[in-house]
Amino acid sequence: MAGDNIPKGMTAHNRTGEIVVTTEPPYTLSRADTLLTKAIVFFSPLLGWESGAHGFNPNLPDMGGIFLAMGRGVTAGKKIDDIHQLEIAPTVAGILGMDAPANAKRRAVPLR
Repeated sequence: MAGDNIPKGMTAHNRTGEIVVTTEPPYTLSRADTLLTKAIVFFSPLLGWESGAHGFNPNLPDMGGIFLAMGRGVTAGKKIDDIHQLEIAPTVAGILGMDAPANAKRRAVPLR
């Protein structure tokens, strides 16, 4: 994808290049197979290490995560619609009784 063809939600003002490369699961963007990368792949599960990957299109349904909140200010059993990752910081700040980050791009999700 390049230029204006980059899907909305995959760009960040002043931080996205002219070309964005994504993959379709189960493929990932990774380093070449070296002895070190093979050792990391082998030993990571044994050591309890987890690793993430970059390059997936966040608009794919399988790329969704789980948001769970509980405590003062959260109605028990309330279900919310999908939320954007930029809504998490202001939402958690609200639960903690703090102001949202000054540079937050989104608002807190109502949890009552």
